[in-house]
This record gives sequence, C-alpha cells and structure tokens, in this order.
Amino acid sequence: MQVAGRVAEFVGLARLRPTRVAILASAAQPLSILALMAVSASPHAAGLYVVLYGMSAGILTIVRGTVPAELFGREGYGAVAGAMVAPGIMARAAGPYLAAWMWESFGGYRSVQVVILIAGITACVAFIGAAALAPKRPA
Repeated sequence: MQVAGRVAEFVGLARLRPTRVAILASAAQPLSILALMAVSASPHAAGLYVVLYGMSAGILTIVRGTVPAELFGREGYGAVAGAMVAPGIMARAAGPYLAAWMWESFGGYRSVQVVILIAGITACVAFIGAAALAPKRPA
C-alpha cells in the first residue's frame, strides 16, 4: 500500500502543494487507527486500516523531503529537515517499550491505540497550523 500511495501521489496528487498532500496523508493516519480499533466489530475494518495507513505512510515518505523547503525555504534545509524528523525517530525508538509498558499496565492494546490516535490527531492539527502560519512561497 505504500507503493500505491506513492503512485497516487505521483499521478494524482502531484498537482497539489506538498503541504496539502501532507495534510491529507497525515489526516488519514488517525482515521486508519480508528479503523484498526473497529476490527473487533467488523473484520473488514482491517482492510481499511491497511489501505489508509499504508498509503499515507508511503505518501508521507515522499513529501517529507519537500515540505520543509516549502514551509521554511531552501536555506538551512538540512538542519530544518533534521529537526522535523527527530521527534518521529525518537518516538519510533521508544514506541515498542512504551507500548509494552502500557499493555502490561493497562491490560491490553486499547490504551496503546488511544495514545496513537491522540498523537496522530495532534500531529495533523499541528501540521495544519504550521502550514497556515508559514510564509507563503511561490509554487
């Protein structure tokens, strides 16, 4: 699904600004977690989770390289891009340990899903705010 997301970005979403594409992709991630949380009620929700999460992850991989330049300009691109990815790298490193602790402490995976959902919504809202506040640059 990541490849399908990248193809969709190349074919259909390439006409949009990278920030718009990233907003759509980042909004799909919390929706995918909601689908995952619904699997016990509807097994078909697993397929929706796979499609939404996989495609959004594939798209975000592509736009991660272009969004910093759109938001902050090309000057200092490396430092800005590095600062933007650092929290995600730390979260991916600590995530398995925190998820295991939550599983043990709260008796299952639901608490982990809720935290991931809240983090996804927060990230999407923060990104929308950053895109709205960034200086407008020519396309």
